[in-house]
Amino acid sequence: MANKLNYWEILALVFLFSCETGLKEFIYETAYVKETQHIHVGKGFYKLRVTYVYIVNDSQYIGSFEHKYERRYTAKYSPGDSVRIKYDKEQPENSEFVELVYKKKGKKE
Repeated sequence: MANKLNYWEILALVFLFSCETGLKEFIYETAYVKETQHIHVGKGFYKLRVTYVYIVNDSQYIGSFEHKYERRYTAKYSPGDSVRIKYDKEQPENSEFVELVYKKKGKKE
């Protein structure tokens, strides 16, 4: 015979899943690449650490992310590029990279 949930188990599950789960509200913003750093990981490959700057309510914040392994000459990001990030509305210092928005002119893709 298959296991069936009784009334109280269903009620408990509904209660647990209906409670606030601490979801954060994110705000999307354009940030600017301040600098990039190539971190050598061996055999001619690098991981690119990208540091970006964004402003929230007249305060400047700095964030960073690491891009996938690549060869040094194929770096996708460079200082001056624009990236889309999202940050926590309650704690704007907590941000995450979303996507590349704009490459500065003269830079080959």
